[in-house]
Amino acid sequence: MGFYVTKLGDAQIVLEAPASGAFAKGASDVEADPRTAMANIIRNIRQVGSALGSELVPIVRNLGMAMDVSFAVRADSYGVVMVSQNTSEGQFLVTVKMIPGGPPAGGPPRPPGPPPGPGGPQPGVPLGPPPGTPR
Repeated sequence: MGFYVTKLGDAQIVLEAPASGAFAKGASDVEADPRTAMANIIRNIRQVGSALGSELVPIVRNLGMAMDVSFAVRADSYGVVMVSQNTSEGQFLVTVKMIPGGPPAGGPPRPPGPPPGPGGPQPGVPLGPPPGTPR
């Protein structure tokens, strides 16, 4: 198994890939530190998940269909953090779920809690505890 380094904005992301045998997959570009592997895993999840969402949400809205994209992130014994080639081989499985609808691009985010509709918030009914309730 090989890997290669790619850019995602200003960050470098390591992607696992089958080794072709024709050339090294950028191993010299990776500086690993096992002590920072967990922080790098979280950073990779955030950056890859955000990039997928920002690129695919407009497509989901235009097509009017839901889409789930999953990827796995793992660290090897040297502390190299990478997006795994196979989702079943990562230490962390991340699924980015996108549904049609929601605010228009650039609009305000949907408030936390259940979606509006049956079983969700009803118009005119406040969310949260009644006013004056101690927290």
